Amino acid sequence: VARPSQHRATERSDGGLVFHDEHDIDSGLLSPGSSGVHAISIGSNRGILSIVAHRASMLNLSAVLEQHARRRPEAEALVCAGKRLTYGQLDAWASQIANGLAASGIRRGDHVALLCPNLPYFPAVYFGILKTGAAVVPLNVLLKPREIAYHLRDSDAKALFCFQGTTELPMAEAAKAAVAV
Repeated sequence: VARPSQHRATERSDGGLVFHDEHDIDSGLLSPGSSGVHAISIGSNRGILSIVAHRASMLNLSAVLEQHARRRPEAEALVCAGKRLTYGQLDAWASQIANGLAASGIRRGDHVALLCPNLPYFPAVYFGILKTGAAVVPLNVLLKPREIAYHLRDSDAKALFCFQGTTELPMAEAAKAAVAV
């Protein structure tokens, strides 16, 4: 049974704000003051969820992956068709993708499209995009080339990650045709 949240905020001496949610939650995601978390820290303090937000920054889901990779690198993050990836492996793979995107000129605030079915590639690329500070533009794998072209233009995507596809679902061919439009 959900109950309405009771929120309150207090200002910290460093200018950040601490938001408190009275739910008895132990998030297990991030801890206040964690090294490497410069945006928002989430942790449990005597059963109260505390979110510490620094004013000019923003948290994205890649910080959650990084925290799990630091805390439990050998724990399973994904299982798909017999393939198993740990949080450490997924985080390392996402970091490689992020480095490649950054080397290609992708910056914070850019949009990067992702055309991939539910395979281990999807979360690796998804988190890699987020690690650069870019926004993910997930595309439906059933889109036709003109629809992909529309979404690429409409989102102002700077890059497109695309799964090769199969004979039945030739995503790469559709993406190449879309880019040519």
